[in-house]
Amino acid sequence: MANLQEKPVWEAGIYQLETSDPVLAGPDGIDNLQGKQLANRTAFLKKQLDELAGGTSTAAYAAQLRTARQITLTGDGSWNVAFDGSGDASAALTLANSGVKPGSYPIVTVDVKGRVTNGRQLSGDDVPTLDWSKITSGKPSTLDGYGITDAAWRDAERRVWGAAFRANKGDPAEAGDDGAAVGFAFDEDGDTGLFAAKSPVPGRGSAKLMLKVDNLEVLAVDADGALRSAKYGLLHEWFAAQATTLAGYGIADGATKSDLSAVVTGMRTLFAGQVSPRGHRKYPDGQVEQWFSVQFSRRDELISFVFPLAMAEVYGVWPSVMDVEGEVIALLASAPTSTGGTIRTRGIYGGPPDEGTIFIRAIGKL
Repeated sequence: MANLQEKPVWEAGIYQLETSDPVLAGPDGIDNLQGKQLANRTAFLKKQLDELAGGTSTAAYAAQLRTARQITLTGDGSWNVAFDGSGDASAALTLANSGVKPGSYPIVTVDVKGRVTNGRQLSGDDVPTLDWSKITSGKPSTLDGYGITDAAWRDAERRVWGAAFRANKGDPAEAGDDGAAVGFAFDEDGDTGLFAAKSPVPGRGSAKLMLKVDNLEVLAVDADGALRSAKYGLLHEWFAAQATTLAGYGIADGATKSDLSAVVTGMRTLFAGQVSPRGHRKYPDGQVEQWFSVQFSRRDELISFVFPLAMAEVYGVWPSVMDVEGEVIALLASAPTSTGGTIRTRGIYGGPPDEGTIFIRAIGKL
């Protein structure tokens, strides 16, 4: 006796035996057809179960979990969400604090995961040592720019300013000519300038002050005040110290004190005058200039005036009004005489009475 041969296939249906079917056994007999179809379905279902259990088959998708699950992340960040499979789920991830105080830091420490774990400000040790030639921008061009306050200042014309200057004593002839580091020399010519020679006697300071040109002493002042010239020698020997008059110096064509006194006296006579509010000045050609003032009390007034000095000829009279509001003018009312004349005041605009001063300048001949 043998078993039916089973195949793991899903039969579309189970055959129904008919009354007209003959009785026929065997592997392909109709009597075994229903058994084979059911056995095949059973083998198919068993195969599916075996594959599900063994992990070789994908299970059908579930629409929803029976119990919702809480999904949680911890560590560098915290995140959690409830998920039951019925739909997408999302939540914000909150990063854990790194321990660094919020702020801006030029220097930070980063770990292998790229997290900032520390921050600090710059210090002097953070600045690298660079050659001066590598600094191409931001370099100051003045002493103030470097914060230097104890150096002499030089202006745009290359003049050095300071309260005082000090130079080493010494003769450039003994200290290296053009290369001498003594005295006040000029440009690259180190032996042209002003130099103080050291005294050979200890504690005596300087022996003399020398003016040198290319190391040639052209002028010197000794410690006793004697002035020596390379060309003329001791200059005081050229002075006539005993002379107190022009004649003592052999000068015959100079004016004496009495001559000058006579000239001054003559000038005073030629330009005689009086400096006062009513003054005058005489000139050598006979002309005289006079100045004085008169008062006025209203805008339309006739005021008489008298010259400080009577004049034989009157060349001109010029009145000028001092009025705060500038509304009054003064004019000659008539031709002046040798002793004076009359002035009329006029108001430029209408208004209350004015009062003030009229200054008068007159030129004529005595």
